[in-house]
Amino acid sequence: MSLGFCAVGIADAGRPWGADRFEEWLEAGMDADMGWLRARRAERLDPSLLNPGARSVIVVGADYHHGPDGRLPLGAGRVARYAHGRDYHNVLGRRLLKLRRFVAQELPGARVYKSTDTGAVLERSWAVASGVASMGKSGNVLREVEGSWLLLGVLIVDRALPPDAPSPDLCGECTACMEACPTAAIVAPGLVDARRCVSYLTIEHRGPVPAPLRADLGEWLVGCDDCQTACPLAHDDRPSVDAAFAPLSGRASPDCAERLTETDEQFHAHFWGSPIRRVGGESMRRNAAYRLGVEGRPSALATLTNSLRSDPSEVV
Repeated sequence: MSLGFCAVGIADAGRPWGADRFEEWLEAGMDADMGWLRARRAERLDPSLLNPGARSVIVVGADYHHGPDGRLPLGAGRVARYAHGRDYHNVLGRRLLKLRRFVAQELPGARVYKSTDTGAVLERSWAVASGVASMGKSGNVLREVEGSWLLLGVLIVDRALPPDAPSPDLCGECTACMEACPTAAIVAPGLVDARRCVSYLTIEHRGPVPAPLRADLGEWLVGCDDCQTACPLAHDDRPSVDAAFAPLSGRASPDCAERLTETDEQFHAHFWGSPIRRVGGESMRRNAAYRLGVEGRPSALATLTNSLRSDPSEVV
């Protein structure tokens, strides 16, 4: 907790919570074209393949809440809150390195595997199993105070540590998140079809977004928080607690005309040190074109027409 995490828990390193449903999700093709998920399927389902002799999984959560979104300026697109500040991989990564050093000091000779969203780890499953958070119907993990504004980190240790009790359900009969999803991507409680999810379509998907879904992107340029802000546990009136995730200027609502005229090199330079870079220059220009089209201002026609004539990308 002194490192800045808001929660910590421990689970036995067996088969992850919800593993069967993860496999069913893959078999149904709901991972879309995120091939890395099935490429390392075995490691995700067996932590001993990541750390031989794995006995325990230590899970930590960080609260990235920083207040409600402001009014969107004309010509701008909205960015999911996790990407308003510094790259969380770097922030959490440094904290986890310190925690790993502490574990190594307390357990001499222990082998420790570290993951912050980039390893072959089912972080949400371990968060539930360790008592750090519940699984919400949105597919996001939930805590009573922090809601779903959580980032997760995991350490897999080859030592047996006292496990915590799994988290109880926090959703009850509420379906607010499912009703708020603009593309009906939450096909069952806790089950999100990435092929329809705005976050997937604007960040991970390469190529054109299917035409029937383009208007449903709405104000979103990068990611989507609709299922999170609809949750009664969102608690947007509470103060921010972690300065490391404070918003940086220009990240919450980038200007779409500027994004549409950037080269790939300019895009990466503009968003250096930001998780927004994951989108890539071509996909950002594609997203900006969709956003300007949805907004429907006649003054955007010149910008869109120029891109149609000059952009080297067929997708754009």
